[in-house]
Amino acid sequence: MSNNNSIDNKTAQPSPAAIAASASAESLSAAKIPEEGLEKESALAPAEKDKKHEFVTTGEKIHNEITYRGVDFLLSSLLGVGFTYWAAKTKYGQEHYSKPVINFFKAVLKPVLHNEKTLEEGARWGNMFTSICLGGTAIIPPMIVLENKKVKDKIIRGLDKKIYGKEKIENDPKFEEAYQRINDEPVQDFKTGMAARFTILVPMIMVTTIPAANKLMLKYLYKPIAKSTKWMAETIGIKPAKLIAEGEHVLVDGDPNLPKQFQSNWDFIHTTFGLDAGLCIIYSFLHEYAYKAMAKLGISGKKNEDTTATLQPPKPPESIAMAEPNEKRFSGMPTATSKKPSQAISFTEKLRIAEPASPSIH
Repeated sequence: MSNNNSIDNKTAQPSPAAIAASASAESLSAAKIPEEGLEKESALAPAEKDKKHEFVTTGEKIHNEITYRGVDFLLSSLLGVGFTYWAAKTKYGQEHYSKPVINFFKAVLKPVLHNEKTLEEGARWGNMFTSICLGGTAIIPPMIVLENKKVKDKIIRGLDKKIYGKEKIENDPKFEEAYQRINDEPVQDFKTGMAARFTILVPMIMVTTIPAANKLMLKYLYKPIAKSTKWMAETIGIKPAKLIAEGEHVLVDGDPNLPKQFQSNWDFIHTTFGLDAGLCIIYSFLHEYAYKAMAKLGISGKKNEDTTATLQPPKPPESIAMAEPNEKRFSGMPTATSKKPSQAISFTEKLRIAEPASPSIH
């Protein structure tokens, strides 16, 4: 009876070669699981990220147009041109603003611009540039309010409810993903805005105050814009007689080697708008990248809450039995992961452990 049982046990056990092959396959399978999981998640992550950033709600589009085209461009231009006209054309503005600023630029540019006419022209345009910037700075507070995440979220959600309906927004997950994307944007506050603004404005003001460079800007950028805005205004019947009649003699082409010509106050307004709008085209692109870059660098000192899950590699299974629960395990045989990785089981040890005990004959 004992012999029969021993023979049955022998026939039930696989050969050592089969055991070794099975253990080796199990080890390779266990090692590949985390790698394959990582590759799959790495491949899916960019696709899921792009998909998440695809949908922009109509409410967000309207908010962007109001914020960047309405406030940051149109309102900024109107305030900048208005302040520049006040500073250059009113007695109070000339006395208390323009003269001190022009004298400041003359002192700064004197080591670089030795010709008196060139120095005067550089200081005049430096005054115009800073006047536009100072007037446009007034839009920073409303920009901060509109860019505040809570305010932005409230405005966009309110617009979307009117456009799409409350039920659609609550039942469609892509809306919540779009709102979460807005919430995950870098912090943009007054400190970040001012840092980005001055980073871009310093090189731009240098170009404006150098007559040789400014002459080219006048010819190819400012004056074409000025002619267009003047034509549009006069086409719809705006021809202010007083502004057209009054003015002063200046270097219209920005060339110190040419004689001064009469420039009406009406032409001054359009030239100023050409300066503002022309530089805004350049500034708007550079400012956007500088603003976002400085927000990511944490210029403000504030940090966003981490709302995204950190990608972690999948943990390897504790045993082959957990990875493949239906697999039959041989009695007394350790699995590939039953020991720590640093305590790997050798091939000969697997054979020794898996080898069945010799049957006892009674």
